[in-house]
Amino acid sequence: MFNSTTSRGGDPAAYTYTASVLTWSLFAGFATAAFVLDLILPRGVLGGAPYLALLFFDNLPVGRLQRHRRFVLAAIATMLTGLGYFLSVPGEVQWMVLSNRSFTLFAIWSGTLLLRAHDAAKTEQDKTNTKLRAVLLASLDPLIAADDHGRIQFASSSVEQVFGYRAGDLIGKNVDMLLAEPYASQHDEYLRRYRHSGVARLIGSSREYAAKRRSGEEFPCEVSLSKVDPASGEPTLFVATVRDISERQETESQLRRSEERLREAYRIARMGVWEWNIREDKLYYSGHIPQIHGARENEQGVTLRTY
Repeated sequence: MFNSTTSRGGDPAAYTYTASVLTWSLFAGFATAAFVLDLILPRGVLGGAPYLALLFFDNLPVGRLQRHRRFVLAAIATMLTGLGYFLSVPGEVQWMVLSNRSFTLFAIWSGTLLLRAHDAAKTEQDKTNTKLRAVLLASLDPLIAADDHGRIQFASSSVEQVFGYRAGDLIGKNVDMLLAEPYASQHDEYLRRYRHSGVARLIGSSREYAAKRRSGEEFPCEVSLSKVDPASGEPTLFVATVRDISERQETESQLRRSEERLREAYRIARMGVWEWNIREDKLYYSGHIPQIHGARENEQGVTLRTY
């Protein structure tokens, strides 16, 4: 709620302060209600159990003690449990009252330790996820993750350089918008077959496709596809690493044209070339050399002596 308002030009510090005040007000109201209820009822009826709910105000701002907020909440709950015992109306048998309060204190601190351990595990998981996301976002080749209906769930920032789309603009869109025909039309059918059979034939392989930039320009790319097995209840994710091979194909094309021109020049000039592999003592030759010496072109096993 506060983030959406802040994005429209509000003061972040003011909204943070407002959120802190509201959180403390809610906490104080609940604690007061639990304490009054504890005082009104005879001892032993609740045994301080309502104070356990205070442990779940984990977003309560406590300044410099924020890292230890679980212990702060446990200390407040413990204090209220003790005050409730001494100030409430006498009622049940004394040993039963003490047993209930002791059990409540045990539950407060054991629960605090469990919640603290959960917080630590979540923090480590968040750090790992943040690092992993940073690595994925920094990938030079675009990384695109889509579910089994083709909806894009994640895109690295490098998609903008290759496809012309900002990563955030692609989330929720169908991945076939990045493919040129005929691959765009075939993609949905491929996913439909996968959902029906559960067999993904292209996983673990690299293939060349025709892709399409935001401008409509088509370009050749190499796509490596992998599958992420889902957690319980999560959709299957397909992760594609896309590499623009336009320059590579252009270089290969230029090299082929250069070789063709060189062979044509040799043919016209009736020239030949040869190469001697000193380590293996073998000759490789082409052009008119075979015609001149009566050998087959690139004949294997020919040495300098036999040449």
